[in-house]
Amino acid sequence: MRSPLFSGRYSLRRGESLLTVALETTDERVARKRLRDIVAEKQREAEGIVVPALVRSAGAISLVALVAEYRADLAGRGLAPGHVRDTIGRITRMMRGAGWSLLQDVRPDAFTRWRASVKWAAKTKSEYQTSINAFLNWLVRGERLLVNPLAKVDRVEIRGKAVRKSRAFTVDEIRALVKAAPARRGLVYLFLAYTGARKNEARALRWCDLSLGEAPCVLIRAENT
Repeated sequence: MRSPLFSGRYSLRRGESLLTVALETTDERVARKRLRDIVAEKQREAEGIVVPALVRSAGAISLVALVAEYRADLAGRGLAPGHVRDTIGRITRMMRGAGWSLLQDVRPDAFTRWRASVKWAAKTKSEYQTSINAFLNWLVRGERLLVNPLAKVDRVEIRGKAVRKSRAFTVDEIRALVKAAPARRGLVYLFLAYTGARKNEARALRWCDLSLGEAPCVLIRAENT
């Protein structure tokens, strides 16, 4: 059944495909005025005279709500739950610490003041900057932010500033760990030490992934590593 409501078609430049918009009225004169207003608004946006409507609307939404949308998108894209949790946790803690509530609060000077105020390792500060930049770039790609306000902020220098240097356990340390752990947990520690598997990789193993013959080995499937 054909709708009694008017719709309109327009393009901003000669040769471009026509765009159809719903005008939500049965009055032809009202419909024509609404179409003229839409075209005028789009032309002003195209010329940079006014900020696009999506950007204006995002500016009025709380950062908490925008971050919730970001969380849903990360989860919907199939990212690991742990990665989603850590990313959102960093952004949320940063927002609270810096006192940000709206996008207009996210400014380079506000970020650098917050970063200077926290007594964290350089690597931790770098991870927080990566998370907030990923969120802001997501808003830019969704046309809800014109530019990432933190894109030009210098990153923390992390070379040579590791608080704890990564190294392998010694044999004696492995023995002490297994001895101190409950029997079943000690067996898990031995398994991880001998195979080099990560905890999540080991958790995803099935009996068919184990070969216990003359040359015992473990198959870690590609989807789990």
